[in-house]
Amino acid sequence: MGRFELLLKPDDRAKSGFTTGATTPIAESVAARFKAAGFPASDIFLGGAIARKANVVVCYHGSGARKPILLLAHIDVVEAKREDWTTDPLDAARPTIRRRLWS
Repeated sequence: MGRFELLLKPDDRAKSGFTTGATTPIAESVAARFKAAGFPASDIFLGGAIARKANVVVCYHGSGARKPILLLAHIDVVEAKREDWTTDPLDAARPTIRRRLWS
């Protein structure tokens, strides 16, 4: 797994479903990983309308030589029962499929 994937890799076992969990612990973990990777705290926003449902936004500055890009992801999960899936839907050890991070 590449360095960038490790920054964004979610905490797969965290309970972050809309009705059963909170996204704030995951957002805090992601923000901490970006800070540890050298992103300044001023470029990391952590917050949201509901305290237990925080989001994280990180500003990744480019050189200006190319068009900017925007990367988006969600940190909540669909509440899933293991028995409804052919593979564990929250398995962090699962390999990537077709070079896509499957989480």
